[in-house]
Amino acid sequence: MSIKSGDPKKFLFEFGIRIIPIYLIFFAIYRIFEITNLIYPLELLIANTVFFFVKFLNSGIFLQDNILMNIFMAEGKTVNLAIESICLGIIPILTFITLIFALPGIEFNKKIKPILLGSAIIFAANIFRLLLVIWVGLNYGAKMFDFYHLFVLKYDLLLLVLLLFAITMAKLLSKNNKKK
Repeated sequence: MSIKSGDPKKFLFEFGIRIIPIYLIFFAIYRIFEITNLIYPLELLIANTVFFFVKFLNSGIFLQDNILMNIFMAEGKTVNLAIESICLGIIPILTFITLIFALPGIEFNKKIKPILLGSAIIFAANIFRLLLVIWVGLNYGAKMFDFYHLFVLKYDLLLLVLLLFAITMAKLLSKNNKKK
């Protein structure tokens, strides 16, 4: 089924019905990994990746487990930042994967390449986002760090997910329509 050759209402209904169970399954698996601390190795990977770049901005920063130590000073105290499960970008990646898997009328094997590429882009964007927030903290202090962390960069990955999904959906559906 495609938007051009089929009924758009039917397409959207089928798409909507698929999203809920797929997302619930992915989110349940994520929560199991989070609760059992199986996600910790990924926290370490992200922390090490961020540390690799951040150490060039401030040579006094060091890494202890998943915590970036000695990031900047605020009110006379040293600020340390923990890279935790919520910082990993997993929720946006799972959301993107869910949206692609939920597309009706497209073969599973045609969804794999866009999922891998989109997930890699979201992962890289999340690393950049973490670096940007830390850079803001280093250069403008704790208040600007909080402002960027809590407001400015709150929905950036969601917007990226929606953009990648729109591009992927358009490509997959146009390829699917050419076959018919």
